[in-house]
Order: sequence, then structure tokens, then C-alpha cells
Amino acid sequence: MKNVTREKVEQLEMALDYYRSAFLGLTPDFVPSRVQLLVAVRGDGPFRTTYAVAGEHPCKSNRYGAISVTAENGKLLSVKPHEFAPVEWIKNPLATFSPDEVRCKCLSAGPDYCPVHAA
Repeated sequence: MKNVTREKVEQLEMALDYYRSAFLGLTPDFVPSRVQLLVAVRGDGPFRTTYAVAGEHPCKSNRYGAISVTAENGKLLSVKPHEFAPVEWIKNPLATFSPDEVRCKCLSAGPDYCPVHAA
């Protein structure tokens, strides 16, 4: 492979963790800290007057990786995955579960349900 650097590989690993976690309903280990809005984004319904222009923005995320940017009126505007491209990643500061809790959904069914967590 041409022009593959360690930094590119790390970026891809963080993106893979983020999107895989979203697909599986898990808390991601990494979340975007900056995103590129591909087009101007407007709020839905009664928030239609709230908008963010296309371009690069710092962003905030919740524990599960949902992304918000600051709109032109200073309020946070949630953006959908197809409306942005991550530019920078950070370790998810809100991911507080241990690795076993994050990766195993059996805990809600009780510890006897899973051979990994069975007492």
C-alpha cells in the first residue's frame, strides 16, 4: 500500500471503533472532536431556523457518540452521520464502563447468562 502512515491507520482504527459501536449500540472508545459539515444543516420541525453553515466545526458528543455543533445562533444543533465527516478524533471522555461492560451486552440479562461473566 502506498502512502500508508501510522497516523492514517490510527485515524481509521478510531473511525472503525466509532461506527462499529454505533452499529452495535455500544459506547465508542473514540468520538470526533472536529467535523466537516458537508452542506449547511438546519434543525428539524420547530427548530428549522437553527442552522450551521457548511465547513469545519468543533463538536461535542454524548456518551454514545451523537454529535452536535454550535449553530449560528449559538445553540447546539445535532447532526446526523450522513451530514458530517469526522476530521479529528479524541478518546471518549464519557465512556466510563470497564471494557467488559462496554463490549458485553449480557450484563443486562444477568451474570449467569454469559460464560464470560458467570460467577
